Amino acid sequence: MNKKYFQCLTIIFIFLFTCGMVSAAPATTAWSGTLLVILQNITDKIFTVVGIICLLVLLIGGIVWMTAGGDTEKVKKAKEIIIAAVLGLVVILGAKIIMSEVSNLGM
Repeated sequence: MNKKYFQCLTIIFIFLFTCGMVSAAPATTAWSGTLLVILQNITDKIFTVVGIICLLVLLIGGIVWMTAGGDTEKVKKAKEIIIAAVLGLVVILGAKIIMSEVSNLGM
């Protein structure tokens, strides 16, 4: 992975993570519900970042396929990238559904 690409993703992740932490605990609530709210915001930010990364990987796979120029190896690599991105999105959506259902059971 390119070093600048990794640094850019790290900065985006830190930004999204800290934005969620600032608004995580409303000022009017007691400490009893604050931890749950913070954990929900953290997981929401993580799911958002990972979902964006999966969509970017899907886009990269499409670009690799479009620029393959008929080369079967490049097309095969692009298909593998796209399949991995779609599977990643399915896993992330499934995990998000499970997390929301579990949090609804506790409330």
